[in-house]
Amino acid sequence: MFRSTDNGITWDQLNAGIKNQSIFSLAVHQNGDIYAGSQNIIYKSTDIGLTWQQLTTNFPKGAGNISSLVVNTQGNIIAGVDNAGVFWSTDNGATWSLKALGLNATKINALVSTPSGKVFAATNNGIFFLDIIPNANWIKFDQGVTAKNVLSLCRDQLGRLFAGTDVSGVFSSIQTFNVAHPNGSLPAPLLASPPDGNTNSLINLKFAWHPVPGAQTYQVTISHSSDFSTVEKMSDYLTDTTFSYITNDFNMTLFWRVQAIGDGGVSLFSDIWNLRIASDVGVNETNPNPATSLGTNYPNPFSSTTIIPFTLNEPSFVTLEVLDELGRNCSVLTTGSYDAGHYTEKFNTDNFSAGMYFVRLRTSKQSLIKTIQILK
Repeated sequence: MFRSTDNGITWDQLNAGIKNQSIFSLAVHQNGDIYAGSQNIIYKSTDIGLTWQQLTTNFPKGAGNISSLVVNTQGNIIAGVDNAGVFWSTDNGATWSLKALGLNATKINALVSTPSGKVFAATNNGIFFLDIIPNANWIKFDQGVTAKNVLSLCRDQLGRLFAGTDVSGVFSSIQTFNVAHPNGSLPAPLLASPPDGNTNSLINLKFAWHPVPGAQTYQVTISHSSDFSTVEKMSDYLTDTTFSYITNDFNMTLFWRVQAIGDGGVSLFSDIWNLRIASDVGVNETNPNPATSLGTNYPNPFSSTTIIPFTLNEPSFVTLEVLDELGRNCSVLTTGSYDAGHYTEKFNTDNFSAGMYFVRLRTSKQSLIKTIQILK
């Protein structure tokens, strides 16, 4: 076991308590404990890797390597064992129970947990899914995957799963799995409206595109940047060729594109069109008196600066501030009396470390909070 405290520049060997030299998997608990999977053994460190203790497990003798470890959002530790299935601990590794009902596979290659706590397992017999409801059984979840031996799994920020196989390359999940190849077999959608480069004075937007033969669903991506390095909104999987979107962003440009999904795979993205939101947006037939709101900052996540929009439906004394994860005030972006209207404030992170923070808008009548993420 090795540990780096300088972002990988140098490494120190920390094997106190470890008897096995082969470490196949690692996982970090929300409380900071580290778990390491070896040959039929799981080790635990409560002091950031300085020392390790061997946990008592009830894995079958000769079960094999602990090929994968994950900790779900409920704090449960899930271990994938080469020849024995999946084991589960709800008490920080003190005891383990076999979770095997419905898991028709002999070798566990990888595990992924979702923010809701659900678990996906890559095995030598495809991909399986386990819900967190009591007494749930594993369910096969690999429609479209043409290889049985799935070696690796990962999940992106948008919730899509990617599966690496031994003979058929990489697959990505939409509703079923499709070959993740840059040249999709479906044609890219043709955009229809709003026209490219149009200026809009409504906050209720409706995007439309032409149907693609063979497509079953579509997905719309909206961004504040033309390279989509940050995503403002990604739609659900749509069966219609329109998407309605309410924006809280004013005096700026939105970029949007569409992708088609069908049995034949995933299409290339459409052309990228842009839409300018006018600075006088907000007073229209459908919403003459918009509610006080705190908009989503853009970009988010971000590394140096971000713009935070907010709307007031009446004059008020306002405080816009940044809080850390413990709720401590880190910075006051603005404070004072404001008229009703739409405003933006710039937040510079020069003196902030990476991590999750909160932006809070306080008026004379309410308090609104949004989560932001700083990258360094």
